[in-house]
Amino acid sequence: MLSALVSLLGAAVLFLGWSQYKTMCQYHTSLVVAVVGWAVLIAMVIPQQKTTIGGGVFNLMWIILLILMYI
Repeated sequence: MLSALVSLLGAAVLFLGWSQYKTMCQYHTSLVVAVVGWAVLIAMVIPQQKTTIGGGVFNLMWIILLILMYI
């Protein structure tokens, strides 16, 4: 559930500082990837804890998020 709080905090920062963040496409993209990653975690990974997600898609999403956050 901590990942959900991170996504919600990111959305709150976006709406509170809209004048600064409206031109930062990396911020918007990383926020969307975080929300998608959270949804995949809740919908697919947690119910099937004993199996891994196919092809490392979940890990790939977090790597993309990391790259976008530091560009």
